[in-house]
Amino acid sequence: MKKKLIAIILTVCLLISFGVRLFVVNHDVEKTKILKYSKNEVVPVGKNFFDKADEIVDGYTVKVLDSWIVPTKQYLVEKGEREDLIDTSIMQYIYMVKVEFVNEYNDFAGKKGIDLQRYMLRGTDYILTPNGICFKMANDNGVFNGNMKFSLNKNRPPFEIILTFGVYEGVATIEHIKSDIPNLQICTYPELKLISIK
Repeated sequence: MKKKLIAIILTVCLLISFGVRLFVVNHDVEKTKILKYSKNEVVPVGKNFFDKADEIVDGYTVKVLDSWIVPTKQYLVEKGEREDLIDTSIMQYIYMVKVEFVNEYNDFAGKKGIDLQRYMLRGTDYILTPNGICFKMANDNGVFNGNMKFSLNKNRPPFEIILTFGVYEGVATIEHIKSDIPNLQICTYPELKLISIK
């Protein structure tokens, strides 16, 4: 009888301490601030990041120049690639976004930089992620060599890149994407920055 009473008291104490801990941890949490920008607006990344604060992309700016949708089969033919390189029954379209990057004052060129695999197109109820195969075809300038990360020296001319996002029918229909145009997400924390692509 005594053992049951002690077990019950310990269980209640543990539950209370868990509840207090949960409250303390979540009490003063700041919500992510969402900032929206227009197409052709120069957007500073600032001290924001995707996963870790040590990404250090402060000093870079991003500007969306243009965007368009291309059927995947048509794109493969235009680039002289095999039509079976990408399963076009799954990824029927590619959302292309032309973007300009500038490094105004970041001193970590060659050490830290922009990871384009983190960028995404966000609609109201869907997300489109980068496609590395199409990215390599769109940016065949020898700079990336299949990689989607880069850094720029300070004060160099603007650097234009075409980002490629796979449009998968299971994620959203092309009609839905055309009616609910996504925004380009360039960072997540502590500010989530979205740039209009139209």
